[in-house]
Amino acid sequence: MAGVPRSEAAIDILRYLTRAPHAQDTFDGIVQWWSVDRERARNARDVRLAVEELVTTGFLVATRGRDEQERYRMNPALREEAQSVVAAYPAGKDG
Repeated sequence: MAGVPRSEAAIDILRYLTRAPHAQDTFDGIVQWWSVDRERARNARDVRLAVEELVTTGFLVATRGRDEQERYRMNPALREEAQSVVAAYPAGKDG
């Protein structure tokens, strides 16, 4: 079992990835597209901490592209676990 992400931003990103499990993007793309809770403004620092948390807990995998930018995607081995984590945190509720 992976560690459980605790931050609201990390849960929001996991929620996005459970709906779009093949999504892959750079940090800037994550800030723009994966932080899907538009009612709560996300700043880049919150998203950076959430991405680090998700990499540390194993839910995100980082790879470096030909352009040398790091890209992040869901760890497919933890998809079911991600769905369980998201189910424990109703949308819009702090984690």
